[in-house]
Amino acid sequence: FQVGVEENLGLQSLTAEAQAPFYYDDADSDTINLDVFGKSYVDIESPSNNSKVGYGETPEVLCSVEDLTGDGITDYPVEFFQNDTTIATKQTDFRGEATAEWDVPNKLNNYSVGCRISDNSTLNFKTYDNESSRLYETEDNVPPEVNNLQISAEELRPGDSVDINY
Repeated sequence: FQVGVEENLGLQSLTAEAQAPFYYDDADSDTINLDVFGKSYVDIESPSNNSKVGYGETPEVLCSVEDLTGDGITDYPVEFFQNDTTIATKQTDFRGEATAEWDVPNKLNNYSVGCRISDNSTLNFKTYDNESSRLYETEDNVPPEVNNLQISAEELRPGDSVDINY
């Protein structure tokens, strides 16, 4: 017995009926209940793979949860993580998308950021592909700040110009 991709999820009844000549009452049937589950998978949509992100920034991470037909699944819990540490848990919207802000650490490094899902008996889905992640490299994109500058005027004369490079 194979369940079609368009089958309704959740508790379904299946009735089998047997008929045969000379069978007692000429027919018999039995009904069983089946709990039909769909398959779900998650994919990280943005930021794009191998992006460089400035440390201290808070880019938005977008993940989508879909069934095997490519339709988004509403109200599916999505866990967002950085290097296996949970940074947020959000529900998907009507398109099957969930977003979370990622607080990029103030440290030059590579970080794996992604999302994962679990089997969901309430929505009747089993995970087909439960995790999606991407690698990001942090970069220092903050220009240096000059806090104190001292200039010795021993060799300067009025009208001279000074170039300061930092």
